[in-house]
Amino acid sequence: MPHLSLYEFIYYGLVIASLAIYLPLYVKRRHDIIPNRRNSSRWGIVGSFGVIGIISAAIGLVTWQAALLTSIIACAIAYYVVFVKYKD
Repeated sequence: MPHLSLYEFIYYGLVIASLAIYLPLYVKRRHDIIPNRRNSSRWGIVGSFGVIGIISAAIGLVTWQAALLTSIIACAIAYYVVFVKYKD
């Protein structure tokens, strides 16, 4: 069974923590966002998980494959929550 390195542990913790913070915060405050800026804020939330993966792979926290896979999963979860489940 493979063990996580400290950097992988930090990366996965960062992704999970940002999912746990961003999405409930968006769900709570989505009605306070100006309607014509709501779509760009949705894409900003989804895109931020891709950026987290790219930056962490670029500085060497995790391998490119792990960062790509994790970013795709996190973006898919954020897309579902922001665009499908809580679309106003």
